Amino acid sequence: RLIREAVSEHQRSVKGVRPAQKSRQAEYEERLTRFGQLRGGGLYYPYLASGLGNGALVELADGSVKYDMISGIGVHVCGHSNVDLIDVLVQASVADTVMQGNLQQDVNSLRLCDELVTAACESGGKLQHCFLSTSGATANENALKMMFQMRSPADRLLAFNNCFAGRTIALAQLTDRPGNRDGLPTTLAVDYVPFFDADDPQASTARSVAALRAHLARYPQRHAGMCMELIQGEGGYYAAPREFFVALIECLRKEDIPVFVDEIQTFGRTTRLFAFQHLELDEFVDVVTIGKMSQVCATLFSDELKPRPGLVSQTFT
Repeated sequence: RLIREAVSEHQRSVKGVRPAQKSRQAEYEERLTRFGQLRGGGLYYPYLASGLGNGALVELADGSVKYDMISGIGVHVCGHSNVDLIDVLVQASVADTVMQGNLQQDVNSLRLCDELVTAACESGGKLQHCFLSTSGATANENALKMMFQMRSPADRLLAFNNCFAGRTIALAQLTDRPGNRDGLPTTLAVDYVPFFDADDPQASTARSVAALRAHLARYPQRHAGMCMELIQGEGGYYAAPREFFVALIECLRKEDIPVFVDEIQTFGRTTRLFAFQHLELDEFVDVVTIGKMSQVCATLFSDELKPRPGLVSQTFT
């Protein structure tokens, strides 16, 4: 209660936009320069927060207050210095949740997994299992490993043009952004399918289906799964209707290729908790990953994708 009251008291000074304090600007610039040196490259934005905010407003270390228009790319979905979130974090800090490793779990992990699986299956989904992780990249890596193991010896993946999956060596290969894998070895073979074009819905769907069929014919039984962002994020926030995805999924089902829905960015941001539920794709989805706004990340998967012992693990969950 005292922590909550202290944060609320400090929040009263964060009421609206204000400029930097002149007395702190020189030190702020020095900190930015030093941080860039430590990281091996300058910050994308000249942004160092003080650790305090108020909803959409965030205070920087130079004393200025600005509106947060990036929201931590979804991480600060509850707003800055949210006192209800602080209540939960205080409870977590005294519940020994710092260590939730592969060998040591407690009831909080059980509760979270149970709630996620229940929510994922409430509209007919078949995602009966949940594996927690600390990052969306790890959640995606786990999904890929499960699909490759299930479909062994398949060695290729399918994905949409302009997809973004993460920055590990494998996920940089899956991500359709050449600059992200500059100088990296080729680790995965990926075949890309055009995404939906809202200006040309029927023809674009037909082109995507044709491209998918061509990949499947060229590499028969070689694909471990198809990664789908139902709403593209890094690609420019593009959406597609249910019919577009169903047309592609029907082709995948004929080849028994799993459907992997990457919801690291869409989780909790549509009319339903999961975007696949928003689009009524529950029956088709084999594995789903969540992250960002959920803080802890997870891979949810069906019985068919249950990994054999040793495939997935995690030091901290």
